[in-house]
Amino acid sequence: MAMVNNEEHPMLRIFLKDHACDEVMGNLAFLVYKDLCEVRAWRNVELHFSPSLGRPYVSGRSCLSSPLEVVLPLSVDSSVSHAYIQSLFEHLQIGGQNFNRIILGVCASDSSIVYYKVSRDIIRPETPEITEAKRQQWAQKAAKRKRQLTEYVEVFSQLEKSD
Repeated sequence: MAMVNNEEHPMLRIFLKDHACDEVMGNLAFLVYKDLCEVRAWRNVELHFSPSLGRPYVSGRSCLSSPLEVVLPLSVDSSVSHAYIQSLFEHLQIGGQNFNRIILGVCASDSSIVYYKVSRDIIRPETPEITEAKRQQWAQKAAKRKRQLTEYVEVFSQLEKSD
């Protein structure tokens, strides 16, 4: 699988030097790390290495108020079993903390990444009432943003006319 060469980045070089990590896996982890930091604007993003799995993984928060999440980078060519996924819940820890949800970051050869959330147990879906309330709340926020944008355009137009 051809991947983008990240070898020049000092953080990746230090990580590969400090951990007995396969270079391809290190590049996958660094690709996910960069995507979470630069594209998805996650916070507190860190690279880790699991000696028991023999592979790197990434942790971070999707926003400052969200809980810490663990992302396991995988190649699109990887095959994973249900048993392997269940073992991840035992092996991926940070400071002794186990996680009830792990995100699989599946990386393609063109450097695109698809994220899959995997839970330890079955999670019940939200009730229709909660889903509808969230949809209405989102619609209200969107309408407010649209009103604000319209006001900004009007103010800007008035300023342009006065110049």
